[in-house]
Amino acid sequence: MNRPSPLAAVCLPVFLFLASLPAVSQPRLAADPRIEAFSSAQEPFAVADFARLALIASGTGDEALSGLSARLEYLSGELASRLAPLSDDRARGDAVLLFLYERVLSRYSEFQTRVDLALETGEYNCVSSAALYYYFARASGLQVGAVETPVHAFCAVTVGGTRVDVETTNPFGFEPGVKRELPSEDERRKRYAVVPQTNYLNRTNVGERRLIALIYNNRVTLLEKEGRYAEAVGLALDAWRLQGTEAARGYLAERCLNYAASLEARGEGEGALDFIRGVSALWGPYPRYREFAALGVSKALNAFMDSSDYAGAFGYLVSREGDLEEETALRMRRLLSSNYLGDFAQRRGLEETLEEVARYRESLSEADYGKVVSFAYLRESERIAQNGDWLAASRVIEKGLEILPGRSNLLQARSGYRQNYAVTVHNRAASAFNSGDVAGARAILEEGLRAVPENPTLKADLRRLGN
Repeated sequence: MNRPSPLAAVCLPVFLFLASLPAVSQPRLAADPRIEAFSSAQEPFAVADFARLALIASGTGDEALSGLSARLEYLSGELASRLAPLSDDRARGDAVLLFLYERVLSRYSEFQTRVDLALETGEYNCVSSAALYYYFARASGLQVGAVETPVHAFCAVTVGGTRVDVETTNPFGFEPGVKRELPSEDERRKRYAVVPQTNYLNRTNVGERRLIALIYNNRVTLLEKEGRYAEAVGLALDAWRLQGTEAARGYLAERCLNYAASLEARGEGEGALDFIRGVSALWGPYPRYREFAALGVSKALNAFMDSSDYAGAFGYLVSREGDLEEETALRMRRLLSSNYLGDFAQRRGLEETLEEVARYRESLSEADYGKVVSFAYLRESERIAQNGDWLAASRVIEKGLEILPGRSNLLQARSGYRQNYAVTVHNRAASAFNSGDVAGARAILEEGLRAVPENPTLKADLRRLGN
């Protein structure tokens, strides 16, 4: 047993981008009260409330919230006037999309998910454009829904009992995949276009809470790419309180793990474990919290063992057992005990080691118990064998075999010591024989065989001497 065995830990995948790390701030652990107020409200929300929540999810402060809400209300009034002559829902749904691009949206930007910035700058992506279309369609009295895929979001309007997709990232995206005529000043040269149905696989119809939460989720992704994990936790918390689903709680938990992993990467392992312990108490357990804790505790225990501070290691494990699965804590306690006793056996005698092993017996697996005890007997036998007393060394091993019958390393050691003894007997007998003392050689061999009767070399030597 040369060096303590390191504690095995679960590999924990985290989604970190650690190229540049800004100063760590503390995560917000209380939901935005503006979101909390709607946590138990029924869907669908009032149209104005949907707009307000979409703006809050976008990061709009209280001062700007009133102004942007008023602008949306003004635009919806303007749209109502434009739709008044249209009685067909298909035409009305198409007109809403064209109006959105005429009055609000102007340039696609992959990561611009915020509704407030879309209103202020005209830049948009699939989520911000879907949220705005949804608002204006609902404000116009259309039956509209939102659709999510793993990589995209868009809307759908019900026309005559049939859902018609609306690709909100394109001004001509009403009913994508269908050829449509584009506006043209020259009636003799008509133009047509087909907006493709891109990223429409694995689609799921979602409600208003989920559509708004997609704004949060996209913002979280951008924050984590910038290493701003603490801010991401707060937004994920708001998204969970808005949705109230187990999936949203899991999404929040993953953000917490990423923040904790960022602390760990900075050498703040204890802070990371304390944070995970705290959020587990706040929002309930999550399987990967235990995995993260196992990784952090293992790292800390290995550091204690590297400095041979076993008292510190045992105390630390006791302080962290509540963060671990019971089986994980037991496994760590066993390995820690095994490493401690191996270290103890290297520094102390056999009797002291056996007494210490007895104290920790309940913490040891059968395999570790055998490993430590056999090591203690082997070390004691080696100490005795240094003086060439091979039979005494063998007797030490035999005592070990009484405790560990059939132990292979002990059997091998005993065989080696008895063979070494036989070699010394053979050499002494040969020396006596060569000097002409045949009777003395025979006496030496007979004495040797009384100690190691199984030895073939000594038996052969005695036969060669004859009677």
